Amino acid sequence: MEGEKWTICFQQHEMFPKLKNEGSIEFEIRRITESKIDPQDQVRVREIQVRHYELQRTFDLTYNFPVDKLRELFMEANVTFHLLLLKSLRTLLSQDFELGEVAEDYEDCFRQISSSTGGSSTFSNKVLEALKEAAVKEDFHYLLVYSPEDSLVQKERKIEVKVKKGGTEVIYLKHYIAKEPTPITITDFKSGQKTIKFNLRNYARVKKEGKVHGFADVQITIFDDKSNKVFSEGKTLELIKEEILISLNFDKLKSGSYFIIIEAFDRISNGKDVFSSAIKL
Repeated sequence: MEGEKWTICFQQHEMFPKLKNEGSIEFEIRRITESKIDPQDQVRVREIQVRHYELQRTFDLTYNFPVDKLRELFMEANVTFHLLLLKSLRTLLSQDFELGEVAEDYEDCFRQISSSTGGSSTFSNKVLEALKEAAVKEDFHYLLVYSPEDSLVQKERKIEVKVKKGGTEVIYLKHYIAKEPTPITITDFKSGQKTIKFNLRNYARVKKEGKVHGFADVQITIFDDKSNKVFSEGKTLELIKEEILISLNFDKLKSGSYFIIIEAFDRISNGKDVFSSAIKL
């Protein structure tokens, strides 16, 4: 897409009830755990504490939220990201519970994206004023692109960009992001008359000693209609062409219904594909 590209994110603070530190429930839990009472009551209180902790953990997204990937995605697409955080209007009148924020982690991620792409970040419920502020923000930039000659080589590439002119802000990815190849694929499977056929595609190949080739492990397992394993064999194949046809005969098996599982593992890209189906031989 040519021209200036914007993303405007409207994010309202997420609030979730949690136990007050000095509430009656918290006080009762603490009293029971600190007293020498019936062991069964002690166990019940511990279970309540564990459940409460697990519930809070379900709202903790920090440990698995893809901060770096999202920031790099917007930078790659050359999109200016504007963030408008809205205050929550929820209230809670309770002696035992209070509202706590559960979105601090990805709000911080959005702020990083906004800063990295030259956008604005505002915490306000005055939407129109915030949008006017974003609209007048100037965003002049130059886009530099680096592409290595051999993108198939799996090695780390660190990038550093320096600009001699003062008063400029340099924003760039610290590492080269290689284009992920399509993983190895099992296609065009056919069976009948005690024969199976299928193709392997999209496997990685590298140039070595003047030849371009790849390697894949193929495992084929067949079960009869009573779930007994009647065939299991694996083999490592050298892949020279862009596509390979694999054909096998099973003359020793009786004609009838079977279930097949084919696993293909690309040794170069570590890609994997699995095909499974009921078949007739």
